[in-house]
Amino acid sequence: MQCDLPIVGMGAVASVGRNAQDMCASIRAGISRPQPLDYYFSLDPDTKDLVPVSGHAVTALTEGFLLFGAWQRLARAAMDDLYRRANLPPANEKHFWDNTALICVLPVLNEDRFQSEVSNAPSAVKELFFGPLASYCGITVDHPGNIISYNGHAGYCEAVQRSNTLISSGNADRVLILGVDSYLDSFCLEWLDTNFRLKSGESPTGLAPGEAAACVLLEARASAENRRALIAGSITSVSLEQDCGFDAPNQEESGRGLAAVMNQTFGATENRYIELLTDQNGETWRAIQLSNARLRLSALRQVEVNISMPFASTGEIGAAWGPLATIFAVHNFQRGITSGSMIVATASSESGMVGAWSIARTSRDQAA
Repeated sequence: MQCDLPIVGMGAVASVGRNAQDMCASIRAGISRPQPLDYYFSLDPDTKDLVPVSGHAVTALTEGFLLFGAWQRLARAAMDDLYRRANLPPANEKHFWDNTALICVLPVLNEDRFQSEVSNAPSAVKELFFGPLASYCGITVDHPGNIISYNGHAGYCEAVQRSNTLISSGNADRVLILGVDSYLDSFCLEWLDTNFRLKSGESPTGLAPGEAAACVLLEARASAENRRALIAGSITSVSLEQDCGFDAPNQEESGRGLAAVMNQTFGATENRYIELLTDQNGETWRAIQLSNARLRLSALRQVEVNISMPFASTGEIGAAWGPLATIFAVHNFQRGITSGSMIVATASSESGMVGAWSIARTSRDQAA
């Protein structure tokens, strides 16, 4: 899907930065801040001792909070960062906020992960998380454009597609997309450990759990220009497909969907060199999927791909990946790290949904 969605606001919080600017600078510098989680242990294969698992926590911000509480704390911190930097109207500016929709990207509702019945989870999420967050943001809770995506990593692509529909149809002037996730509660750690996905002495190829929230504000170009908003970049295409999830029995078939969305997102570009942001986190199934996708892609077009993996700094941050990758791409443009005019990001959800989207620099960055 081709689109033109200007990015007029960004905010984030992660283990390596309490705001988007510091977080991106830390990722670029290769900074990582894992720390032992003193409430979950794994067996050291050499000493046979129980040792704490390492995780990428946002120190102090989420301590003592679980699930909705942790999500709310992370989400509000990211929103505060966006509000400070985007110079947005106050909450009592009704015309502005009444024409703003909120889309939240959350993890896949997996009963094994949350160790509870999830059939009633959507209503609980709306009451205990989404409603309070919308009120905090100044957005109408019952705006018809508001939705919650429970598709993890690739849920961001679903949110971008929904945003394009809302803005192009005139049902919203702007859409705030927020992704939040935490892999650090004991339920999630046990689920990861049971499925041999947790990085430890016994499983060196597993993921390092983390937590984060990130948000981007997308706005109709005419609206943004009329109020003279600073446009940081724009999303120019987005694609979604189905691929193999982490528990697929035959990983050799993986990569077909990912290759398809990458090819669609690369579009008609004649660039031979493309910057690619991926959600590789150390797990074998993700590495196989990306490798297979690149092999299939090479049969379709001759491109040189430079891959960046921000999770090396932040740990696995799940549903926060999409907006975080978008922010990181814009930051690279603004800092002159990337010489090209476009960066492509991909996302692979544990359920098998995969997506890709392209972020373009502004003419101001191009001139710089």
